[in-house]
Amino acid sequence: MAVVISDKTKFKIRADVYAIAALDFPYRIKNILENTHFSEIIFIFESSQRTDYLTTKYFDNLRLMKEYPNGKVINVKLHKFRMKKEYNEPGLEVADFIINAAGTTVRDKLNGKINEYIDRKDFNNIFNKAGLKLASFLEIKEVKNNK
Repeated sequence: MAVVISDKTKFKIRADVYAIAALDFPYRIKNILENTHFSEIIFIFESSQRTDYLTTKYFDNLRLMKEYPNGKVINVKLHKFRMKKEYNEPGLEVADFIINAAGTTVRDKLNGKINEYIDRKDFNNIFNKAGLKLASFLEIKEVKNNK
């Protein structure tokens, strides 16, 4: 799952870049939850002096509920951890690979190196081959007020 805001994103209103991406995050997770049978999710956030405050601000109060076709609703148990990059934790390394593939793909598309996102092998393997049931990608091209 990745949400990318580039230096080419048009901001028609004043907005916090981290907030825009973070606010989209629960919707991406809910879409994946609708197609899977998870009852718990583990988040591993890369810990850094720059982002720890933002992670706390936007994710500490995050709650998710899953509704099943039979109408049953459950609270999805969320485990949230912070970890420094230097620990080389495999889950954090995979997350880093995913977001780097998404960001590099957007950059390559904006610079004319590729025509379509799926032209990059790493992006295609992560977001296309896994399918919409297990993967989610969004490039935010414009931020505006929806009034």
